[in-house]
Amino acid sequence: MDAVGLKEGMTIADIGAGRGRMTVFFSLKVGKGGRVYANDIDKNALAYLENRCKSNNMTNVKTFPGRVDNPMLPTEEVDIAFMISTYHHLEKPVEMMRNTIPSLRKYGILVIVERDPVKTGQTGRESTSREKLTQQAAEEGLEIIEVNTELLERDNIYFLKPK
Repeated sequence: MDAVGLKEGMTIADIGAGRGRMTVFFSLKVGKGGRVYANDIDKNALAYLENRCKSNNMTNVKTFPGRVDNPMLPTEEVDIAFMISTYHHLEKPVEMMRNTIPSLRKYGILVIVERDPVKTGQTGRESTSREKLTQQAAEEGLEIIEVNTELLERDNIYFLKPK
């Protein structure tokens, strides 16, 4: 969370949140003054997460059922849109990036943590190459402003912003 610049009071969107593995950590990090928008296409997973948050009194989390091409997030409210181990699962990654951009505030960023096939020596559906992610981001008017290849053993952290 520190590596992506998440701070108390910020709004972060957890795209592909599932049952909320990262959402609960984000909730604690942004505190009562911040917000976490948990998005997923799996409504059952989001229902589980809502119950989890309710039973743990996490009042700063709001769930957003999305579509395969759109996270359905509020416009211009997100400081960091975040995906971890999600990008390679997306049915329509280019469209998802396109439809995430409007949710970002003026200085908001998209952060994608994705398995690096070069680091793992594995290709296929469980990773996305740097070249492919860069090309797809460029198609949607996003530029990669930083790539952290050192922090995580098997993954890269991509920081993107609209051009």
